[in-house]
Parts: sequence; structure tokens; C-alpha cells
Amino acid sequence: MNKIKNWLDESMEFEGTLGMAIANHNIKNLPGEYIFDNGFINVTADPEIPIMGLVILGTNKPYSSICEFTNEQKMQIYNISDKLIDTLHHVGFNNIIQFQDEGSDGQFHIWFLPRHNWTYQFGNNLDDMAKYSKTVLNISSKYRKSLLDCISTIKTMFINQIEKETD
Repeated sequence: MNKIKNWLDESMEFEGTLGMAIANHNIKNLPGEYIFDNGFINVTADPEIPIMGLVILGTNKPYSSICEFTNEQKMQIYNISDKLIDTLHHVGFNNIIQFQDEGSDGQFHIWFLPRHNWTYQFGNNLDDMAKYSKTVLNISSKYRKSLLDCISTIKTMFINQIEKETD
């Protein structure tokens, strides 16, 4: 059994990798819950990194490379990624960088990281941004509430985009 603390300072216990536990809905106290899940792709906030607007697209089954996806799956990933970026722009995050992880933990992920003024001092080093966000930013209940509010706004706007497409 693995055990970590999320940025709400709650203990999260799971079997296997965090990515697979999220994909299988085995974590009940995921901060902000699921933004989106269509059975193939899930989108959540990172439970360990308290950066405003940071969301992760993950697959619900293990893939070690994008080369393993069918063309239809690649298009789903592209379309959801495009809608996430559009949503983040509408929320007010203008500069967004993406980090792709092709299964280092057995799970395909794409991180969507809005650039904040403070992030530039770390270049593109997500590990250093994560450390800073945990020790400098995430020290008050007010900041945690603003993170949850941000996730809620992203979720609402993203779902509205998906629903518009199906109308």
C-alpha cells in the first residue's frame, strides 16, 4: 500500500502507481475530484503539486508510448488537449506549457502547466516549481480554497465545451 499526502494535507492510500489509482477511481479524496473521464482519458488536478491551473490528462489504461494508440485514440487525446488549453485560456491562463510522460510509471500523462510570474525563475523544471509551490505557496487555507475554486471553474468551463460539441 502506497501512502502520500495531497496538497490539502490529507492522506491518500492506494495500490500500485498514483496514475493507475487515479485512472481506476481508487482514490476517494482527490482534490477537486475528476474534471473529466470518458473511459479512455481522465483529467484531474495534480494531487501533489499545488499550482493554480495545473491539470493532468492521463489514460485509464497503461500505455508506454503514444505509438501504442490507435488513430482514433490519438485524435481523442488531441481533441481533449485542445479543449483543455482553450479552457485554461478562458479561465485566464495565457501561457501554458505541456510536459508529456510516455509511461515512466506505466501510465501515459500530459501535464498542462499555466505559467505564472513566479514559475519563470525555474525555467521548465517542474520538480523545482513543485517544491516551491508546496513550501512557499501552499501554506494557507485561503490558497487551498482558491485552488479548489480554480479546479471547479476549469471543470465547469471544460464540461460546457464538451457539451457544446455534442449539441
